Amino acid sequence: MWRIITRPGGSSGGGALSFRDYGAVIIAPYAVHLFICGEVLILGLKERELVKRDRTLMFCHIDSTIPAYVTGVVVICVILIAMGFVASIAIYIRRHMAASRLFQGRQVVNIQKMVFRFGVFTILPVFGLALSITQVSSKRSGLADGILTITIGTLPAGAALIFGTQSDIMRVWMFWKKPCASNAPLESAKLAIASV
Repeated sequence: MWRIITRPGGSSGGGALSFRDYGAVIIAPYAVHLFICGEVLILGLKERELVKRDRTLMFCHIDSTIPAYVTGVVVICVILIAMGFVASIAIYIRRHMAASRLFQGRQVVNIQKMVFRFGVFTILPVFGLALSITQVSSKRSGLADGILTITIGTLPAGAALIFGTQSDIMRVWMFWKKPCASNAPLESAKLAIASV
């Protein structure tokens, strides 16, 4: 992602995006999720006595504290890396703000939407980090299960804030409507960032 944002622009093809730029960012989350699901499924089928229902009765899980601690530690490390990445992007954008065409004319409205989206992306990792640390350090399994339930319930709300409140994304999702030529804020943003 950092390579995509800081890539040089230009009409010579140097700024063209390829599968190498986007492939890992798009595929990696799905691959990791499918790998974890497959691992848990295989373990649950082999060791059925380890499969227990959660105290909240919402789902079943492997009745072992080791996977929970490993997952919590991994999530904390990933969130810390993501927070550093978000901070680096914020610094990069701020340094190049004056030279960017994004802040001229009618693009100001689109910038406000982008700032809101970026803010939600920044707040959610902090919230997730706090929940993960609390879950890992919790001595009572009931409290840990409750925190996990809060996390599961919060994710759809975060997704709704990031995607549902952005008119440019909603226009893309409404594929049955004819696109307007003037509704291209994301393309304008990409071109302006690429030319910085």
